[in-house]
Amino acid sequence: MGPDGHTCSLFPGHPLLEEKTLFVASIEDSPKPPPQRITLTYPVVNNAANVRIVSRVWWVARVEAHLDACVQVAFVATGAGKAELIPHMVGIEKRSPPLPAANVKPTDGVVYWFIDEDAAAKLSDEARM
Repeated sequence: MGPDGHTCSLFPGHPLLEEKTLFVASIEDSPKPPPQRITLTYPVVNNAANVRIVSRVWWVARVEAHLDACVQVAFVATGAGKAELIPHMVGIEKRSPPLPAANVKPTDGVVYWFIDEDAAAKLSDEARM
């Protein structure tokens, strides 16, 4: 997850957030370098068998041939720059519009968050459990 809440190359306010038919899309005007990218879209990410999204490093999605319901999604977020975003991502606070990474919702599975102390700074002790 990026510092603005983007995931894959799905950025806040970008039209690709609404893409429902393409599995992979190009983005020509990315707000982050490089400006030209390709990205998986929500239909693929939310229906993949396994998705791993690693903050500021890389992301990988393994898509089963039949696009069976997603079983596991794992996010990794590190650093103080993510602290303001984490409460929105884990559902403690609501944001409108939601952060792009918050729209990763497995059709039949769970989301796991792996965050460091700096990223968890805005969470209560109860929420950290």
